[in-house]
Amino acid sequence: MPQILNLKKGSVVYISESRADRIFVLKSGRVILSHDSVGVKEKSVLAGSFFGERVFFAGVPHEDSAMCAEDSVVIAFSASEFGHLFGLNRDVILRMLKICARDIRAEHRSIERALGSGAIRQGMLFSLVQSYFSEEIL
Repeated sequence: MPQILNLKKGSVVYISESRADRIFVLKSGRVILSHDSVGVKEKSVLAGSFFGERVFFAGVPHEDSAMCAEDSVVIAFSASEFGHLFGLNRDVILRMLKICARDIRAEHRSIERALGSGAIRQGMLFSLVQSYFSEEIL
C-alpha cells in the first residue's frame, strides 16, 4: 500500500545522494526540488505531479533534494506498488513519457546554450538520452 505522508512546511522528502526507491506524487501543498551542482537551481512541484521519477526509473541515487515549501500531502510508491497501480493505466504511462520528453528537451536546450552555438550533434544528443536512461527501466 502506498504511503501517504502528511508533511509540515520545511519537512524533507528526500536528500541528494539518497537511494531512489520510491516515486512521489504531490497530492496537495508545494514541494521545492533543489539541485546545487552549479549554484542552486530550484523547481517547484505542482499538486498532482510526479517527482523523483527519473532517478527512480534509472535506479540511481537522487540528484536533488526535495523539501516542502508549505504543509503538503505526498504519496510515496515503491516499485511494485507503482507497477501494480499504474502499470496498465495508459494515461499515467503517457504522462510519465511526456515528463521524460520535456526534461530531455530542457536538458538539450541547456547544453546548447552552454556550448554557445547551433544544434548539438546527433551523437551528443544520443549520449544525453542514453545517460538519461542509463539503467534498466522497471
